[in-house]
Amino acid sequence: MPLKFLDSSGYGTTSNAISAIYYASNNGARVLNNSWGGSGYSQALKDAIAYSYTKKTLFSAAAGNSYSNNNTNPMYPASYDVPNIIAVAATTNTDDKAWFSNFGTTSVHFGSPGTSICSTYTNGTMARMDGTSMATPIVS
Repeated sequence: MPLKFLDSSGYGTTSNAISAIYYASNNGARVLNNSWGGSGYSQALKDAIAYSYTKKTLFSAAAGNSYSNNNTNPMYPASYDVPNIIAVAATTNTDDKAWFSNFGTTSVHFGSPGTSICSTYTNGTMARMDGTSMATPIVS
């Protein structure tokens, strides 16, 4: 089920993200793709993800694109300590970590292709893009 809480510029509210997680969890979703994130901690968002865990839902989350260690500089929702979260880094076509991808020995679970990924784009076009937001749907 497609649920959208971000606008065309990639902005949205945490409260709308929380609503989408509850809606998906209560309506049979088994895997949630979360190609979004930020550095701000929200207990309400963590609680929504924990609720999705009680519904046996997998929560795939982008690790971030700041070449940052999520162990010391958490990126949310990927860095919440909830058992159903899989935090995804981006890899290259040679299976190396992409230069921009966040990482973390305990906070990022694995990598997935995230460079030069062909995806839908504005006005019904396609484009090649880089990012953990490209890698996360492959895991999902």
